[in-house]
Amino acid sequence: DLLWSDKRVDAWTRFQNKVWQAFRFLRMHVTEAPAPATPGPYDRWILARLGSTVSRTRQAIGTYRFNDVATEIHAFAWYELCDWYLELTKPALYGPDGPAKDAARHTLWTVFSALARLLHPCMPFLAEELWRHLPGTTGSVIRAPFPIVEDFPPDAGSLAEVALLQEVIVTVRRIRAEKQIAPKVALTAQAGAALVAAMAPHVSALRDLANVTLVEGGRVEG
Repeated sequence: DLLWSDKRVDAWTRFQNKVWQAFRFLRMHVTEAPAPATPGPYDRWILARLGSTVSRTRQAIGTYRFNDVATEIHAFAWYELCDWYLELTKPALYGPDGPAKDAARHTLWTVFSALARLLHPCMPFLAEELWRHLPGTTGSVIRAPFPIVEDFPPDAGSLAEVALLQEVIVTVRRIRAEKQIAPKVALTAQAGAALVAAMAPHVSALRDLANVTLVEGGRVEG
């Protein structure tokens, strides 16, 4: 038995709202089932993370660890999908039509298709609403096949690339908090040549999510 907890009810209410707001964001950009497109690094990253979530969720269901099922889905949807992927792909989604936008739209649709099916054992009403309003779906989510790991192959390269980007962004944000530097203040962060080169494809993400520019050197300047 579980003791009733108002805090837990409030937390899961906020989670449902978070997922629904993210889904509304999808509906702004996806009005019909998008055609497959070649994914970019952020798309490959979220699909690989989704594959890991599917794997752990299926293992937890198979061993009747339903609390772990909820925890896995919550962590993926809140932190990886909403906090990172949506923010990383906003420039593509709001940008001009082209391969990057096509890939982001298809990836977002793919992720929410899987997320609705993952959520169904835990939150059937939310899952059904997501499924019913997701373009290209038919029938009830309860009749849709549960996601399988093979649909989302691992991608070690994109996982490592985005993990490094996240580390840089989190580090800059931590320094801002410690030094009480407002987010609107642009920073120039000096780093080693290897890191600067590795982050070269992510200049816009660094600017949008940390308001920072990397140059070769070794300290952070305002």
